[in-house]
Amino acid sequence: MKSEPTKIFLYNLKLFVFRSWINAPVRTILIFLGMAFGVALIQSMHSLNTSVTRSFQENITAMSGKAALTVSAGDEGFAESWVDRISATLGIQTAVPVVESRGFLALKNFEGTGVSVLGVDLLKESTIRSYKTEDHMIEDPLVFFNQPDSVIITRELSKKLNLKVNDSLPIASKSGKTVLKIRGILEPEGPALAYGGSLLLMDIDGARVVLGKENKVDRVDLILTPGTQDKEVEDRLRKILPSHFEILKPAARSEQLEEMVAAFQKMLSAFSSVALIIGCLLIANLSSIAIAQRRKTLSILLATGIRPRVLFWMLILDSTILGVFSGIFGILLGNGLTGLMIDKVTESMSLQFGMPIIVTRLDAGKPSEWFLFIAMGVFSAMASTVFAAMRASRVSPLEAMKNDSAVNLTHTPFHFPFKLFLNGTTFLAFGNLQRSPQRTILNTLTLTLGLGFTTLLLTVSSSFQWKITRWFETVLRSDLIISSYNRLPQYPMLAQPLDESMKKNLSSVEGIKHVDHESSVMGLRMIKMNYSGKNIILKAYDEPPASYHYDVFDFVEGSPETTGPALFKTQGLPVLVSSGFVNQFHVKINDQITLPTPSGEIQATIIGVVTDFASPVGVILMARSRFSKLWDDHLVNLFSADVGPGQSVEEVRARIEKEFGASQNITAFTNKEMRTSVERTLVESFRFLDSIEFLALLIALMSLWSTTTIGVLERTREFGMLRAVGLNRKGIRLLILQESLIQGLLGSFLGIGLGLGGGYLLITYFLSRQLGWTLNFRFSYGPTGVTLTLGICVAMIAGLLPAIRAGKITIREALYE
Repeated sequence: MKSEPTKIFLYNLKLFVFRSWINAPVRTILIFLGMAFGVALIQSMHSLNTSVTRSFQENITAMSGKAALTVSAGDEGFAESWVDRISATLGIQTAVPVVESRGFLALKNFEGTGVSVLGVDLLKESTIRSYKTEDHMIEDPLVFFNQPDSVIITRELSKKLNLKVNDSLPIASKSGKTVLKIRGILEPEGPALAYGGSLLLMDIDGARVVLGKENKVDRVDLILTPGTQDKEVEDRLRKILPSHFEILKPAARSEQLEEMVAAFQKMLSAFSSVALIIGCLLIANLSSIAIAQRRKTLSILLATGIRPRVLFWMLILDSTILGVFSGIFGILLGNGLTGLMIDKVTESMSLQFGMPIIVTRLDAGKPSEWFLFIAMGVFSAMASTVFAAMRASRVSPLEAMKNDSAVNLTHTPFHFPFKLFLNGTTFLAFGNLQRSPQRTILNTLTLTLGLGFTTLLLTVSSSFQWKITRWFETVLRSDLIISSYNRLPQYPMLAQPLDESMKKNLSSVEGIKHVDHESSVMGLRMIKMNYSGKNIILKAYDEPPASYHYDVFDFVEGSPETTGPALFKTQGLPVLVSSGFVNQFHVKINDQITLPTPSGEIQATIIGVVTDFASPVGVILMARSRFSKLWDDHLVNLFSADVGPGQSVEEVRARIEKEFGASQNITAFTNKEMRTSVERTLVESFRFLDSIEFLALLIALMSLWSTTTIGVLERTREFGMLRAVGLNRKGIRLLILQESLIQGLLGSFLGIGLGLGGGYLLITYFLSRQLGWTLNFRFSYGPTGVTLTLGICVAMIAGLLPAIRAGKITIREALYE
């Protein structure tokens, strides 16, 4: 049986909490949605980050199979001769060589589609990984791999491409295009589950020929003898292998990838937190209004003996219960938002880090994580209500019974600065806003944060795009860019490299410019390389003709006139490094750095520093003539060329594609097309932030609309008196719109200042340090204009319906209210 105090508490809870929800449904829904949106963004960003991390782990696990350790040496791999030495190490039972690389389809309607090519020695492969075709295990590998053009594809890829056994599958290769024959279909088990099923399985020798990795392997997977410890084998291998070789457990390979994208994930989490803060301001605003509207109910409760402390906790309980429901809804909403954003986010990450990031299964999180996010919503709701609840619990019954239709909330910390700002105004709208400073301040602050957040994101993206676009304009001078088919030509590593012999073929095309009997065709090779435990980019350039001015380099330290020629003509191994490399590894001009090559380590001398956005960690640039010898690599990612005097760029491009396009999967882009592609891709890479901006502005809109609507209801008598002294309906509507517009303008200007300041700090300090690139803050009228426009639109939309409602109030209705 319930005690008397419990009955009283439950009765008051029903009266004060649940009935208030029913009597003010709009306010309740707005508070509910405001917090739910904030929790949804937090949950969505967490889900995105964990989904990407889980994808890394699942892909590595699927591709590693039973391997206890893997030995690798970067993108270029290492000489096949090392496999025997590794295999002979004490404690290793089986050493399985693997060629694993990014490949690209050349199939009609799927040109440039990325796949993972796995070249294996199936005579040893069964000890590491198992494969299952449509109806049986692969028992005799020779049945499938007695032809060098044999390939097995996954069931998922078979459906996507509408291909079956014995069909042809053209893929991009070092010679341009190679046609493979499908010998089997893999069921979704083991490696066939990796990368969303985008996997081609080939014999290791066939894969080497296609990918241009003759006599090389990318990694060796190791099975240890029973009872042998991983650490023991690792120590033995380190004694015989060059220092740049990596010996890792499969889990450590996943951790490397996770570390690479960690800064990007932190940025997403930080952005999503802003929406939660804006939601808190919405709740604080609406809670103050709600408590002010229930003054008489408060007086009744206080007069009947309810202690102020009990009243305070009832108000807190009100927000807590609502916080629980909004948190639960926010979790569900966040999971839906993740599904909408995942493709854009992974696309942006793939472009930024130059590697495919594919998420096939969303991670909605664990119940413990859901509880944490719900708790965040509850805590935020409670914290947003504390100030108003404390004031309400201190009101005397006599004061609370007073009829105050104006809902005077002037005793707030916000009153003094607001009064200074607005005192002396003669406009009625300003006067009305001044009478309720807390509400006006909270509305303005909510708009300021929402619009400031929008300004910040627009400023960051604008500065980032401007810097990279200017860099491309500096280094991209050639008339034509030629490569294997590539949907994104500004990312050379997203296309199959070609054999360097293609340079001679391109030079013979009619219309290609020749200078001093030298062709203007120049090759660029790009690879990923491990340097001091970090993945960087190595670029190798062909030397330009003598009359060119080495303007393919954007020098920070050094000059095209002296440093440019020195890169190709100085003895030893001179290199240029990016400013990101300097910041990451704390080096300077004339320093010696040790570079790992497939044939061993070599010393290089830094002779200059350049701006280069190929990698946020760092970029090293050298002459391709030296690179080819040291790395035994004769591939080129892209060629650049100029057209001769009087020649049409479009006509020369057409000749190249006619001669090499269909037969060798070659495509050419004009300089203008390349720049347009860069600009379009940069815009798309920030597109995923639109949903965060939208929710932040939606919360701000709800805050302004709700308080304006409630203000109209509270001022019915005031409007009647204004009508009685001659103000018409149009004037009433204009008054409400003016009040809303004033708050919108004030929020816009403050938001612009906040966003520009935050953008400067974010670009100058956080992004430059976390991403490694040297970025410059750039003021642009675009983001400020957008913010101002959005502020005015949000304010006018928020004030429109309340203004229409106020204009319909009659004098009789108002005076008898």
